[in-house]
Amino acid sequence: MSENQATITADAPPKFEVRLSGDKLSLLVTVPDPHKSLPGSAARLALDLPPLELAEEIGEDILAELLAQACEPGQHLLDFPLLTGQMPKPPRDGEIQWQDDFFATGFALDEENDRLDYWQRAEKRAVEAEQLLAVVLLPQDGKPGITLQGNEVPVPKPKNARLRAGKGVRATEQEDCILVHAAVSGRINHKDGTVTVDDVYTVRGDVCLETGNIHHTGALVVQGDVKEGACIDCEGDVYIKGMVEPCTIACGSNLTVGGGIVGDEEHRIDVVGTVQARYLNDVILRSGGDVMITSQIDHSSVETLGQVLVPKGRIAGGTTVAYKGMRIGHAGSAGATGTLLMAGVDWRLIEKQRDRKAKMVQLQEIREELTRRIDHTVAQGIFDEEQRTKIAEIKVKTEKIDKALQAESDVQAKENEESTREAVREVAVLISLWTSVTFQLGSAKVVSDRNYDLPRLVSLRRDKARILPMGDQNTPGEADADVDADSK
Repeated sequence: MSENQATITADAPPKFEVRLSGDKLSLLVTVPDPHKSLPGSAARLALDLPPLELAEEIGEDILAELLAQACEPGQHLLDFPLLTGQMPKPPRDGEIQWQDDFFATGFALDEENDRLDYWQRAEKRAVEAEQLLAVVLLPQDGKPGITLQGNEVPVPKPKNARLRAGKGVRATEQEDCILVHAAVSGRINHKDGTVTVDDVYTVRGDVCLETGNIHHTGALVVQGDVKEGACIDCEGDVYIKGMVEPCTIACGSNLTVGGGIVGDEEHRIDVVGTVQARYLNDVILRSGGDVMITSQIDHSSVETLGQVLVPKGRIAGGTTVAYKGMRIGHAGSAGATGTLLMAGVDWRLIEKQRDRKAKMVQLQEIREELTRRIDHTVAQGIFDEEQRTKIAEIKVKTEKIDKALQAESDVQAKENEESTREAVREVAVLISLWTSVTFQLGSAKVVSDRNYDLPRLVSLRRDKARILPMGDQNTPGEADADVDADSK
């Protein structure tokens, strides 16, 4: 009961009034404190009802009961709905309930710096296979109402929410809705009432601030360049027709760049599969497959579990690590310093064993401390039962540490053996080799002490790294000199 329907007041009582609401669904009454005389108020109310042409006749006893329930003694009724008809039940329009902010506009918030990240769009267009994209609620009819005069109150027909399942999408109809799932992993699109998931996402231009960062679960084709500061995170193949400026790329398959790649210390490129590009300049690159470069790798950090292939180009400066060996045209240059070429080295193993070495050092330090405690106690001479117990406990701990150290050592030896089994510890320099280029084959090293204008093979001979002649063009006498070169 709201305040405008019944109030306690000492002011003059309101004027008695009976009327129908505009929609004829409510009988609105204004009655001064009906509890002063319920029979009288009901009788007067009954006299005013006939002109309203109600569908059903209401007796005075029922009116008196309704008035008694409507308010407390001392309250007036003000436009109180004493009677109501049958209210209509509105229809429910069909509705598309997207299950994520796939098409959100604007930019994501960089919470660390409390500012908008203009490279990161708020949209979440990358979806996984079988992901629920949308629930389409089917329309439900309403129910007409009945006025107090017995007339029907019509309700409008519900509207449909139309969403067609296009390429890469599957729709399943339920009793009151349609479930829309992604049939493949890819990029969701919604246009002209049709939702699709494309496994190949094509950027018809540059990846820049206009496009924002790219997150995609399928393959990516960029018809232009990738501008500085961009981030690409793609689970499938990535093909970039133009060049790549300093940016971050995480590729779950193969990366192909029509132009070159320029990097810096703040950005890195991680590729699960192979890499192809015209050149690499100051790039930090890690790859699981072959790295094939047409022109040059210049002052870059390259690590791959495959081969590095630059058969007509040059590697100058930086560090290049290839688990399956290298074939390069030119090694080093007149102006390049610090060129390190490592073949047969597994960067995964280096990281594992770096962590393992730190763990073993920590265990060894604990063991040495326990040993000092035992030596200190023994040095005191005669000791009681409690001290004997402590020594025994320390010895047990020491034995456990010894076992742990041995276990770590065994694992390391096994990893080394497995790594050696598939490693190719060989670098083929097909055209020229400059002085001061360092080669590392496994743990063996050799440094080029002069320039070579003929093909050279850097390989292991009797567990030493050697710079050897290669091919039929070599002159007599060179082989002996090269084979006898000291390994570094």
